[in-house]
Amino acid sequence: MSVIKLSPFKVEPETNTFIDQFHAVLHAAGLTTYPKYALACMSALAFRFSVHRQLSAVSIFAYDWCAQHYLAADFVGVYSETYAGYADHPLVPIYRQHVVKEAMHSIDQGVGVVVWQDQFMSLYGYDDDNRLFYAVDSAGKSNQSISFDTLGQGQSPLSFCQLFGAERIAFDIRDLVKESFVQAIYQWEHHDTALCADQFACGEHAYDVLIEAFREGEFDWDGAARTIRMYGVFKRYIAQYVQSMQPEMAGLELVASYYAQVCRMYEDINRLLALCLADEPTTMPIRLEIARCFQEAKDAEQAAICQMKQVVHDVRLSRGVTPERR
Repeated sequence: MSVIKLSPFKVEPETNTFIDQFHAVLHAAGLTTYPKYALACMSALAFRFSVHRQLSAVSIFAYDWCAQHYLAADFVGVYSETYAGYADHPLVPIYRQHVVKEAMHSIDQGVGVVVWQDQFMSLYGYDDDNRLFYAVDSAGKSNQSISFDTLGQGQSPLSFCQLFGAERIAFDIRDLVKESFVQAIYQWEHHDTALCADQFACGEHAYDVLIEAFREGEFDWDGAARTIRMYGVFKRYIAQYVQSMQPEMAGLELVASYYAQVCRMYEDINRLLALCLADEPTTMPIRLEIARCFQEAKDAEQAAICQMKQVVHDVRLSRGVTPERR
């Protein structure tokens, strides 16, 4: 049989990032039963928070894909392999032959593959006779075809492919939550070393850039809208996650309360931002109100992080001077 397709296979395009594809692949393969918001947090992906200092949309994809995506799978007990580099490298045709074979084998085992093809996409089937993969794009559209010969090749100079094992190590849910909080604290307090500090701000300092930009700065309005919408989804995921984990662990009530407040602030920010974009971006009263909302969101998230530290105090203490150890 030359045509193989995994079914059912569905991508829900909420963030238009790796998270959507990651959840779709693991869910279709039976590697997770958690909703996307929980997987996004358990894998630490939802806690990433960095912004370009001009609020360019590059913030959405500016991080170390190989490291963060490998860790995302590792945190939830799934083996993965990553193939990545620059698409114009002279050895790419050789690498591509290997990746095509591995991707086909993965699909034969019932596990889809995440690739970058000018956007994150999932391979969920293939046609061996016509030498093409069937993919779902970041908008959730299926039956997109990618030739074996052009896999990983597009307008973007980057090539990326991640394959996942067909089995998952089961972890106690309390351990998953604790580790996700350790990662959340680390990402809040530390700059992402993959990003130039002159161009990006991370964690709590990302809020300072956002607040200053809306108070008095000049920035990329379209990029800001795209970036803030994405982080609004991430904050909603975190709020849902902490709320849903309260029956599993003690001490999450205040964390849930603070993140519910953060979520509400992002809803207000996105509403006000839509008014700015529809009318006049230089309208200062609305800009100042957005800045105020970001300040309130920062204060609430800082309080949530402090409560997280209490929840995982024993874990961080056992790791000594390196609580960020992964």
